[in-house]
Amino acid sequence: MIWLIMAIKTQVAWPTEKVKVKYEGHEFLLRPGDDELYPDVCFQYPREQSTDEALLIVRRFLSILAWVERRSVKEMRYIGGGLPFRIGRSTGGVITHQFRLDHLPVPMDRKTQLALSLYREAISAENVPYEFLGYFKIINILYSSGREQMDWITATLQTIKDRDALVKLKDHPAEDIADHLYGSGRCAVAHANSDPVVDPDDPEDHKRLKNDMPIIKALAEYLIEHELGVVSTSTFFSEHLYELEGFREIFGPENIDKIKRQENIPVSDVPPLPKVDLGVFRDGCVDPLINLKLTIDAINAGIVYVKCSDSTETIQVLFGLDFGNERLIFDPDGGMTIFDNGTIESMTNAAGAATFLRGIWMNGEFAVWESETKQPLGRAKPFIPVNIRPGAVAEFLDQQITRFNEEAEKRENSQQE
Repeated sequence: MIWLIMAIKTQVAWPTEKVKVKYEGHEFLLRPGDDELYPDVCFQYPREQSTDEALLIVRRFLSILAWVERRSVKEMRYIGGGLPFRIGRSTGGVITHQFRLDHLPVPMDRKTQLALSLYREAISAENVPYEFLGYFKIINILYSSGREQMDWITATLQTIKDRDALVKLKDHPAEDIADHLYGSGRCAVAHANSDPVVDPDDPEDHKRLKNDMPIIKALAEYLIEHELGVVSTSTFFSEHLYELEGFREIFGPENIDKIKRQENIPVSDVPPLPKVDLGVFRDGCVDPLINLKLTIDAINAGIVYVKCSDSTETIQVLFGLDFGNERLIFDPDGGMTIFDNGTIESMTNAAGAATFLRGIWMNGEFAVWESETKQPLGRAKPFIPVNIRPGAVAEFLDQQITRFNEEAEKRENSQQE
């Protein structure tokens, strides 16, 4: 196996510890930088694969990362070898102790991949004219002639909702914006024998392009999302698409359409459900809520009600998949049942379940992962309890956890006597 190590400079909040990220069947190791080392992305690939193929895989990942985070990800340099060596030196950057990647869409067709590559190139450019031209090239992917591009811009400007772009559009109250962006922007940057032309040394040219940048950037983003179909992070969260993302893939569009129309569908039409792990999103899965059997309990009014149970049948968890409203439904007040069969395990299970519930009651996000792959299947929005005192609930659950653990210890001692 060979390592490809890509040193980067980025505005994306980078992890402060090593993090492994899986994307499109590949695993990437993200490592932080420091005063002497660049932050980097490491990718291991078989010797029979070419360096160019590995580079393309890494760059595709960086392009989608730039898209979902709306931040620059600039490739500094790369090396390869039998070990994941480090590349010096770091120039700083934004870091976070709460690194998370909730949304990594997988673009399949060549035009979409190209658009994301151009987007990363543009948003990472440390040169205003080339950043402007980079966004315009995205429009050129679907609209070849200048006339087509200007017509599309004129029509699309009516639907732009980006706040910065709307502010800048007010600077052109009586102007043909499409003609301005094309002539004074795209052509002026791309050609040196036209009029107007962008002189990189001229502060006025720089100022004009900088002022128009939010408009052309918003147009490029609109094309990527609405015409090439790459869902943006803002849409992903505003429409709660993260709540049932993995379950949508399992059920498939045809079944989901029937569920939304509240048609009766046989359970046998639903593909086999995987075993799942449950937990609080920020904390991960919780023992003993791992490798649970997942079955459909009922399908009613557009909601699929599912039941989870462990191998000992001492834990049962109920939650709902509301495909019509894109909601993962879990009620911590009645969605979990613990059965005491007199064993030590039932008490340790009860303690673990109470720990899980404590996390949910403290504004936690109920989350479901596929047991085998550890891929996320769904995540509910943070639970916001009402008409309770959170401190009192936490104290009660802490007492329950202590009681369950003490009872487990008591039963263990009783068996040993």
